[in-house]
Amino acid sequence: AGAGSTWNSVNALDVGVGGTGTLNVLGGGKASFTGWGYLGDAALLYASGSSTGLTQAGTGTVNVPGDGSSLTVAALPAGSSGANTGLFVGYKGEGTLSVADKGSVDVAGRLVVGGQAKGTLTIADGGVMAVHGSDTNGVGAVFGDVAGNEGDVTVSGAGSTLVVDAGAQIGNGGSGS
Repeated sequence: AGAGSTWNSVNALDVGVGGTGTLNVLGGGKASFTGWGYLGDAALLYASGSSTGLTQAGTGTVNVPGDGSSLTVAALPAGSSGANTGLFVGYKGEGTLSVADKGSVDVAGRLVVGGQAKGTLTIADGGVMAVHGSDTNGVGAVFGDVAGNEGDVTVSGAGSTLVVDAGAQIGNGGSGS
């Protein structure tokens, strides 16, 4: 938190893996991750050191409020491979992303809100989000990707912006709004 505070990772971001997790990027702080970000993921359950084959969904929240505060999900390095590059809000557990008060989020891959679980994206009061990637069909953003799941996106307030460089799908099997 605070201007000049940075967290740069060459690895991916996974918030709320089988439990509850929150990442706050505040007061001009900057956080950067590589490849993908999962907000709300599932964890494999173990008993006596062995996998039960069962999973437990988690809840992941990321807040990016304040002028100069930023979250970046950068592209994988050249020669790397990864099928799910981008930002997934509600991946396998419930996910929430809030970008407000001139905070910003920049995603090199695609954006999925409401993948295999409920996802909520709120951009308010001058918050800005840019999505630069797409899937093999040219879709850069999907809101409500899987049947039975919900992707809710709200952009409100002066200067609030969501820019998707490729196509968008609202309600691709799931419910999107």
